[in-house]
Amino acid sequence: MRKIGIFVLLVAVSVFAVFSFTGCAEKMAEKMVEKAMEKAIEEEGSGEVDIDFDSGEITIEGEEDGEEVNINISEEGMTIEGEDGDAEFSMGGTELPDGWPSEIPVNPDLSIIFSGKDSANDKTNYTISAMYDGNGKELFSWYTSEFSNWNEDYNTVMDSEGGKNYSAQFSNNDYDVTIIIQEAEGEVSLVQGVAEK
Repeated sequence: MRKIGIFVLLVAVSVFAVFSFTGCAEKMAEKMVEKAMEKAIEEEGSGEVDIDFDSGEITIEGEEDGEEVNINISEEGMTIEGEDGDAEFSMGGTELPDGWPSEIPVNPDLSIIFSGKDSANDKTNYTISAMYDGNGKELFSWYTSEFSNWNEDYNTVMDSEGGKNYSAQFSNNDYDVTIIIQEAEGEVSLVQGVAEK
């Protein structure tokens, strides 16, 4: 987990550094940042690393097992491909991830701010984060009503400092669906996760 945190920090700093320059200085800065990131990640024991900002691709080859992980970053988001499965993330997207199961309801009044999916062992997990213009209680009621024909694994409402937290998990033979709603300081946010069984 520490390696992933360091990697994310390096990417964020590097992107800032690259976009702080223009013209030839930008190209030089880009190459310097690529090499510095490759060296830092390799020193963490992740294996051989190749970063290419022009193509938006990062390749990491495992030091011990030779497993290769490819990361592609574009305006649409980020895709991670490896032997254990694939993951796709889109930031600021306003749509559900590709392949979202049609039988899983999503409140039509949500403003999606993050969506993603990952696959491993022929199973796919989907996640959305969204904001809701209303109150947490009505959003939670909408979801519990929509999933009333599913098994309810848990259903919790808790007071928190300055608001309320609502959470529930529903399941059927094909999926586990987790709903987490947080209401605080006049804002309502939701995380909805879908795990294929």
